[in-house]
Amino acid sequence: YPELKLELKGYASPEGNAKFNQNLSERRAFKVKEILVNKYGIEADRIDAKGMGIGKNFSKPEMNRAVIVKFNK
Repeated sequence: YPELKLELKGYASPEGNAKFNQNLSERRAFKVKEILVNKYGIEADRIDAKGMGIGKNFSKPEMNRAVIVKFNK
């Protein structure tokens, strides 16, 4: 599906300070992008990766250590 664009949003759990968690969430998203580009051959310009800091997506804090992927046309 070469027409699809991917949006990666990295998150961190609430432990630690906000600055550390922001950096961690960014590194998490960019690592997933790196894998998609290097291992699976997806063009880097089709992938937007960003860190969102502390996540509140899941009820258990440790489950917010995640990258959520959204596919866009």
